[in-house]
Amino acid sequence: IEEQREQLNKEKQKLEDDKLQNETKVQSCADEAKKHAANVERHAEEVQKLANEIQTLEAEKKALEKQQQELEEKQNDITTQKHTLVGLRAKLAQVQKCLGESQKSVSDAQNALEEQREQLDEEKQKLEDDKL
Repeated sequence: IEEQREQLNKEKQKLEDDKLQNETKVQSCADEAKKHAANVERHAEEVQKLANEIQTLEAEKKALEKQQQELEEKQNDITTQKHTLVGLRAKLAQVQKCLGESQKSVSDAQNALEEQREQLDEEKQKLEDDKL
């Protein structure tokens, strides 16, 4: 009986030692789980930050795409205005040419009138001389 008692005491002591060892392991695992939970929380915050940055970048991308579209539209307007300007310059050149021709015609007509006036003056003078 004494041997059995000693054997039981040894087994009891071993079980208590195992229990203490298991409790230490459980506490260690709990501490490790807390560390992992903190890491998960930190990673979740980082993921949220990245998600916010992505949203910001997407909004900026949309704004830049809109600006690019507006710039392309302005470029198209400028191109259209350049074509219009080229056409207007061509018309201006035609008008200037016609104006030059008209001015020459007017000048020629004035010269012809001046010649006729001189002729009339000469004829008038001749008539007055004949009259005298």
